[in-house]
Amino acid sequence: MEINKDFIDWASIHSGCDGGNLKGKIWLCGIEWGGGQNPNTLNFKEEFLKLKNSIPFRTHEDTQRILKNENRKNTYDLNAFKLLSVIETKKELLSINYKEIIKEIIPFEKNSNYFKLNLYPISFKITSDSLWDSSWKTKTGLENKNLYKLWCWKNRFPYFQKLVNDYNPELIICVGKLYLTDFLMAFEGLSAIDFSHNMNVDRICDDNLFWLKINTGKTILCITPFLTNAGNLVGNDKISEFGLRISRLMK
Repeated sequence: MEINKDFIDWASIHSGCDGGNLKGKIWLCGIEWGGGQNPNTLNFKEEFLKLKNSIPFRTHEDTQRILKNENRKNTYDLNAFKLLSVIETKKELLSINYKEIIKEIIPFEKNSNYFKLNLYPISFKITSDSLWDSSWKTKTGLENKNLYKLWCWKNRFPYFQKLVNDYNPELIICVGKLYLTDFLMAFEGLSAIDFSHNMNVDRICDDNLFWLKINTGKTILCITPFLTNAGNLVGNDKISEFGLRISRLMK
């Protein structure tokens, strides 16, 4: 089975990303969109044509909706907002009103200082490889999710590396420490990783913050625990400690 050409075009750019301002100094990267897409309705060619000459961004209404959290489904985004507020102000969450900070810095909106993306372009309800069924095999031409990820390593991640090289963000925050290798491959690439220097590991609140300098030292790459679920980067105290440490690294 041949890989679908329309999938190749679509997945080789910033599909599956919330966007914002590529010139922003802080980028946030997740694993993939949640929710789940239907392979029968996802039109690779149509979506590619929408994206190839434009960068998506959140609207002011999107930001307000997330802050209100009326459906109680915005835990990830709210914790991201908290983390960014600590980094922005260099203050603990208990001493600031993070929602007011977010209204000022408007993360991931068009004229913000922030950009949001995901490692992988297709949305699934959970990250489990088991959700790659025969429909996705037929849709993409890839046998399973492992091959899909490897395809992204080879064909999608070089695009991310080019974005880093072109725009030189100060900081990239990657959430999901189980995907540490994926994040390294996405933003630095195997050939550029300097194996003479060890990855830095800071112990914070009985958890780990991984970080290193990439992009010939111009960008700090931080890999944190995920932003939802117990034991990860949740809770005001833990988010504050991680955010304060990351803000110090930016100095």
